[in-house]
Amino acid sequence: MDCATHWMNPGMITESRSSACLEVNGLCITYPGAGGPIEVVRDARFSLAEARCLGIVGESGSGKSQSCLSVMGLLPRHAHVTGSIRFRGHELLGNAAPRMQEFRGRDIAMIFQDSMSSLTPHLRVGTQLCEVLQRHFPLARAEAQERAARMLERVGIDQVGQRLRQFPHQLSGGMRQRVMIAMACLCRPGLLLADEPTTALDAAVQAQVLDLLRSLRAEFGMAVVLVTHDLSLLLDMADCIAVMYAGRIVEMAGARELYGQPAHPYTAGLLACVPRGTGVAAARFPTIPGQPPAPGAVLPGCEFAPRCPRARARCQQFRPVLMPCGEGRQVACHFPHA
Repeated sequence: MDCATHWMNPGMITESRSSACLEVNGLCITYPGAGGPIEVVRDARFSLAEARCLGIVGESGSGKSQSCLSVMGLLPRHAHVTGSIRFRGHELLGNAAPRMQEFRGRDIAMIFQDSMSSLTPHLRVGTQLCEVLQRHFPLARAEAQERAARMLERVGIDQVGQRLRQFPHQLSGGMRQRVMIAMACLCRPGLLLADEPTTALDAAVQAQVLDLLRSLRAEFGMAVVLVTHDLSLLLDMADCIAVMYAGRIVEMAGARELYGQPAHPYTAGLLACVPRGTGVAAARFPTIPGQPPAPGAVLPGCEFAPRCPRARARCQQFRPVLMPCGEGRQVACHFPHA
């Protein structure tokens, strides 16, 4: 199967370590809370091959960004993380900060949601780009600035000399996002984590940013994890898609298979919410009724059952586990395809 990921069952990794760029096995992320521990990611398992793209989709609070931050080692100190995260065979969890700094930026890079808050406001764009290069390579300032300028040109920014001297607030939102992409790709990392890279951008700029990520992935041979709440962005970008709900992966499948026939009712609900067409009929968008469970809430059965049109007594009593459901697909649902 031509797929970015090979699904993991507990205790079994179905892709050899030599061909896997990223392996996540049994990832759990917990924060202390007044009423007890709050688990925000629960037993996430997937494997991403070199130069492929995995899309992670779900509503706000489903655990998408937390999963990416755990790969980067950027979770706050009071977060308790268990499981395994391996990058090209190297275990990342439990590494000391200096060791993670060797990977971060050079081998693994991340594009954050908000480009304005992610760029340091009081430093010029050129200074921030050169800092990334000089942190990982023995480059003189002039050579680092030359490489930074070439990368800005590569991501479609004009008047490069002027842009390098400007501060982030002097750039448009789309231009700041391109700077973030350039910064992430400067060292040509093997893995790029893109967390909502098109947030707050208009549709035309969104398309440009996705086209840019697609071409850079092909040019540099990067594996990409693309996080979004909009399934429509993933159809032409992702090889495979993981759907997260309430901290759990509830469905994993190839992009075309998932779009063509979603198995989990939550996936079907997300697809139904994708805008289609124009005019009066499209003015009222469909929604998934109800709200996700509060962080830390522990339900005896399926977390999606209170919102699910297929829910039956079994769903209220027993939590489904991620199981194979046809070739190349896994679903956590008692009644898939119902």
